[in-house]
Amino acid sequence: IGLTICLWAFGSPAAVQVNLGGGGLDLNADRGAPMTVPVAVTLDADRIPIESSLPDGGRAALRDVRGSLAFAPPPGVVPTAALAAALILLAFGLWVIGELRAVFRSFRHGRPFVPANVRRIRMIGWAMILGEIVRASIVAAGSVYAMHHFSADGLRFEVRPDVHVMTVVGGLIVLALAEAFREGVRLDEDRSLTI
Repeated sequence: IGLTICLWAFGSPAAVQVNLGGGGLDLNADRGAPMTVPVAVTLDADRIPIESSLPDGGRAALRDVRGSLAFAPPPGVVPTAALAAALILLAFGLWVIGELRAVFRSFRHGRPFVPANVRRIRMIGWAMILGEIVRASIVAAGSVYAMHHFSADGLRFEVRPDVHVMTVVGGLIVLALAEAFREGVRLDEDRSLTI
């Protein structure tokens, strides 16, 4: 994070580029690298026909086409906002890793059922859900930018929801695990009072 901020602050604004394509965030410190945003497009079947070698292939059409649009970054706010979003998500990810390390450290010390772990695991679950919503919002913002600033003959840029449902389900599973740990803490406290 620090290196990326230094490259951005002390280099030219084009020294650090943020690529949002492929469903993830990618920081590129190459001068002159294109900015990339994910896009979803609909192809006009009349302008871009698809031919078939099948005897009765009928009329084929491409649907749900997704890709990445690379372009020279505009000066100003857009690259800076993309970099800020990437840094926030990177810091968020590092915070989650720190929380996981604290949970595993308590496992190593033989005390997994402590109230702090319940809070940590619950926060990790919410972080997974919130992080996915933020990531999908950033991808949608990139798609909106592409839709308003680019056009192509036979293509129509669209904004489609890009929420990875399995990440949200994983976050819900982690929240359920936090509740199991909460019950484990209660049982561990009852056991220690009994002895």
